[in-house]
Amino acid sequence: MADTFTSQVHNVQAFFTKAVEESVNRTNAVFTEFGKVDAKTSEQAGLMVDEAAKMTKESIAYSSALASEWRRLSLEAVKRTADLFAAKA
Repeated sequence: MADTFTSQVHNVQAFFTKAVEESVNRTNAVFTEFGKVDAKTSEQAGLMVDEAAKMTKESIAYSSALASEWRRLSLEAVKRTADLFAAKA
């Protein structure tokens, strides 16, 4: 009877040992996948920052060109107005 009890204890112990090992392996697999997702997320975030910086630089350049053109057109309008008044005088 002692052998049967010892055998049952070993069976239960083996079952729990196997369950714990499987749990550790599954947890490891999940964390490995989390690592892959995290790496991809970081890569995408870096690309987004690069694109945002590129777009900001292009916006600044466009704004500068637009302001320059506005100044040119304003000066042209002032000259035409001055010419108009000069012709009447």
